Amino acid sequence: MREYFITPFNTEHFFTVIALLLPIFLYAEIHYHLPFFAGRLYKKQPEIIFDLPYRIQRDFLPVMLLIKDSGRYPVNLVKVTLILKCPRTKRVLQKYSFSENLTISKKWFTKIYNINVNQFKDQWLEIECIASVKIREHYHVIKNDNYPTLSNGNFKTYIDSEPLPAVDEWIWGDLHCHSSWTEDQVEFGIPAEKISTLAVPMGISFCALTDHSYDLDDLPDSWIKTDPELTKWKKSRKQIKSLNNNFDNFLIIPGEEVSVDNGLGKNIHMAVLNSSKFYFGSGDGFEKLISKASENHYAKILDNLPKVSMAFAAHPQAKPPFLQKFLIKRGVWNQWDSHRRLSGYQIMNGSLKEDFINGKKNWIQQILKGKKKFIYAGNDSHGNFNRFRQVKLPMWKLHERNYQIFGEHLTAVKSTTTHGVGNLLDDLKKGQVIISNGPFINFTIQDDSKHKAPIGEELLSIPTKSNIAAISTKFFGGLKNIELILGDIKHRKEFIFSSITLNPGCFRKIFSLKLDNLPDKGYFRMEVHTQKDKFALSNPIWYSKPLP
Repeated sequence: MREYFITPFNTEHFFTVIALLLPIFLYAEIHYHLPFFAGRLYKKQPEIIFDLPYRIQRDFLPVMLLIKDSGRYPVNLVKVTLILKCPRTKRVLQKYSFSENLTISKKWFTKIYNINVNQFKDQWLEIECIASVKIREHYHVIKNDNYPTLSNGNFKTYIDSEPLPAVDEWIWGDLHCHSSWTEDQVEFGIPAEKISTLAVPMGISFCALTDHSYDLDDLPDSWIKTDPELTKWKKSRKQIKSLNNNFDNFLIIPGEEVSVDNGLGKNIHMAVLNSSKFYFGSGDGFEKLISKASENHYAKILDNLPKVSMAFAAHPQAKPPFLQKFLIKRGVWNQWDSHRRLSGYQIMNGSLKEDFINGKKNWIQQILKGKKKFIYAGNDSHGNFNRFRQVKLPMWKLHERNYQIFGEHLTAVKSTTTHGVGNLLDDLKKGQVIISNGPFINFTIQDDSKHKAPIGEELLSIPTKSNIAAISTKFFGGLKNIELILGDIKHRKEFIFSSITLNPGCFRKIFSLKLDNLPDKGYFRMEVHTQKDKFALSNPIWYSKPLP
């Protein structure tokens, strides 16, 4: 644990404190304080936090206990109690007690409690997590977390008897998440080695670990000073490689979220995956001065991006708050960007508000111009598997919400985890990808000679038929409507070519459509919506009339 103090002429630390006025998105650090002012959040206790997936499709529910900074505030963990309740009646269904008597005095401590929930299939459960601890000769009972100003409320999770919907050879993943390699005065994430433990029971097969460039280059004992040896970044790469060697059914894609210039003098974020080179980007990291330019222009990185790597625009249309615009020149991706090495746009980022709507709109504008750009999904989660807990007012108030949760918005790709990160990235770059917060969609188009093209590819002829499959589950709701959308590149317009409304109770629909009266050059893409307002978007399949 490290703390920073402001002196009258310490401008570096002054701007660090200014940074605390901006929204942040990880588990909340509660030990930061100023000279003579600790605030309401400060506690002489380690952070004690429970977390668990919001949905699982296994018989055992993993409940994680995370204790941070017990190196500074040693704690004796006496007992852990997990109580399963009916969310509606609050009746106790099961109770598990684990006697521990563990003395914990290290920076990071995690333990997973796997509890059998097989008898509660297709039900919501309310989970109350209690840690009985002893700190400095005093006993404390911690309910769910020890964060002040929060509800400390119980968790809810769904025990699903059905897997995430898909067809063979498709897998699900989260392409934007953070770990404990991101850590500073106010925030921290989940240790990387615990991600798979919570993700696999959710039916998730991969994630991209995209910790911030301005965190990965820090000295081991500093949150603001750059390490010329890049010790932290090198350790993170080594750890991810080791974890992947030990996992059978889960891959972590090594990445970084780089702060870059958007070509208009604004700081934006680009996810760079599987690069052996570290990319500096500290323009919006508040490590030196306000309005600092990032070290790299996005095109500079893309021009030299290794073939084994992949890059996409992270939350491209997430509008920053006023203070971020003013103090650190944070902006959005500019609409003229179309660099050939940029795979596409992560338009789903854990929320379906204005940033998603504008991101989808701008992506459609790009593909109507004939650009072959793909969409991807992630949650920008920073250790939050069930509830988002963050600082609202530095040193004074926290708040919580129910979005930007790991695994809620997902990328599905036709691929496998058995052939390693490189193979998975190749498939993601090819674009046989959909994004979804529930249902699954897949389709192909073909011509009269039965030449076919799947999602992400191009048919060099005029298609006459489309084969479509849509799948959902009870948890995500029955299929409501399926739309096949035609993009006319010449006239730069989209049309709903076919819309099918389904009766309630339909969870799988496989059918073919005749395609006719098409422009000479265009694309098809698909959308599916469920009765519970969940949806999936496919990437396009392009087609063009062959040259004479």
